[in-house]
Amino acid sequence: MRALLKVKIAIGMAFLFIINGCAPAISKEVRDQVDPAATFKAVFHDPDSYKGKTVLWGGKIIHTRNTKDTTWIELLQQPLARGDRPIRESASEGRFLIRHEGFLDPAVYGRGREITLVGEVRGRETRSLDEVEYSYPVVADKQLVLWGPEQEPTFHFGLGFGAVFSR
Repeated sequence: MRALLKVKIAIGMAFLFIINGCAPAISKEVRDQVDPAATFKAVFHDPDSYKGKTVLWGGKIIHTRNTKDTTWIELLQQPLARGDRPIRESASEGRFLIRHEGFLDPAVYGRGREITLVGEVRGRETRSLDEVEYSYPVVADKQLVLWGPEQEPTFHFGLGFGAVFSR
């Protein structure tokens, strides 16, 4: 009877960890402001038509630069998975800029890190990208999520007599 209780508790705890691992990173209050019509592709082609609209986007940091009162983060857009994390090695539809009021440390918000944000479209900004002029959609952030390194899930299972199976 006691062993059955332990199994039920273990299954319940595993279920809670699984549910928690799939929870969205963006708060419900902020998510409710997102305009589903303001997809990256639509805004990229005509940012001025979406000024003031709230978007939920993500991507990989290319460059972070601080000016007097603002941090600019250039991202390579990536589609989002369940839980709002950018999907690695997925096709991108372009680049965009995050405009953050205040200082964000480029050592923390460094090249290759992944970000998910909810923000307000502010239009476009044209900047040099190598030898071409590139038109970036600009988004002022409302909520930023900086993701840590993704780790392989580890599962340990013990039978109660000293044997442990691990992946």
